[in-house]
Amino acid sequence: FADFAGYSLIAIGLASMFGYRFPTNFNFPYLSTSITEFWKRWHMSLSGWLRDYLYIPLGGNRKGPGRTYVNLFLVMFLGGLWHGAEWKFALWGSLHGLALAAERLGMSKFSILNFKFWMKEPPGRAITSISSSFNIQHPTFKIAVTIVKWVFTFHLVTALWLTFLMPDIASIGAFFKGACSGKTSFSGPPIFSLVFYGTAVILYHVWGWLKEHREHFANHLSRSSLEPMLHAIMIFLILTNPGAPRGFIYFQF
Repeated sequence: FADFAGYSLIAIGLASMFGYRFPTNFNFPYLSTSITEFWKRWHMSLSGWLRDYLYIPLGGNRKGPGRTYVNLFLVMFLGGLWHGAEWKFALWGSLHGLALAAERLGMSKFSILNFKFWMKEPPGRAITSISSSFNIQHPTFKIAVTIVKWVFTFHLVTALWLTFLMPDIASIGAFFKGACSGKTSFSGPPIFSLVFYGTAVILYHVWGWLKEHREHFANHLSRSSLEPMLHAIMIFLILTNPGAPRGFIYFQF
């Protein structure tokens, strides 16, 4: 995210200095509470192109639920191949396509959160009895559901990134096997880098959340404390841990 969104923001900022206005390409994607929302926030130029030139021409959601699920899978499969003619990209796109289709199917009829559906079923009596003493419309309950959905979406997206970043299919299998067994030869970055770079990304999304949900509060913070703090963190990271010179990951696509 920092690599791709970072150079997208650099390009947008440089263009604005010369009087050009480019559209936003990333809209705080890790605030998403569903895969569908993630793809509305992540790489918006590509997802918009896939929607306009593949999904809609294939029929979109106008030809029934079954065709919609197939279209979602095909679009994401081809979106994976857009990154390169390799099995790992095909797998990454396919898994996102399956996730989008499953999510659309689940939220349309069979979701555990679709209370109207379950109330019509035999378990509905028990649910009705429970809900009479526990208000499912209570703000606290809604917040809890949102947090659960956010945690699930974040971990699903993060797990699928491994299929994108690993060198081949065998490495993907080896990584997940090692992760499940607790024995792996893969080594991550130093904890220092994880903490500081992770903090910067988290603060960026916290700022995004404030902008979306607490606009007045966020504007107040931008003038007083949050933006200077973010700038200070960025300068500190650059001066203390610049890293080895290397190109942007997405320059290869």
